Amino acid sequence: MNDAHNHAVLTEVVRRESRSLLQYVGDSYPWSTAKQHGILAQIQQFVEEESQAIGTIRRLLERRRVPTPYVGSYPTTFTSTNFVSLTYLLPKLAADEKKGISALEQSLPLLEDTETREAVAGLLECKRKHLEALEGMIASQQKPGAA
Repeated sequence: MNDAHNHAVLTEVVRRESRSLLQYVGDSYPWSTAKQHGILAQIQQFVEEESQAIGTIRRLLERRRVPTPYVGSYPTTFTSTNFVSLTYLLPKLAADEKKGISALEQSLPLLEDTETREAVAGLLECKRKHLEALEGMIASQQKPGAA
């Protein structure tokens, strides 16, 4: 594989992950009860952590003089998640994280360059950690008496 191939894979990763449901939620306002404000703050932290991991890949491309990809608009299907409850949103976030993890796992073996693999692996690890936390949040919301 060559640099052009690595750059194409990285560009697609940046484009796809910049328009994930989690990133969209960072720009929308899910409804939460007073008891859920901690969960909402944690989700905002996930948004920031993944944004930073995506930024690492962007900076790597910039150092290599590869134009930053145009990421386009968020999928229109995401607009149905505006002003929804966290209870409704959490399973959707978890499902989208799983989808993103799968895509990154498929992209990772396509990269031969150590630096690019490490950058993508960092984002993958971040998403795995967030998925685990989201699944814990979902479980806690499903307990009787949960807000």
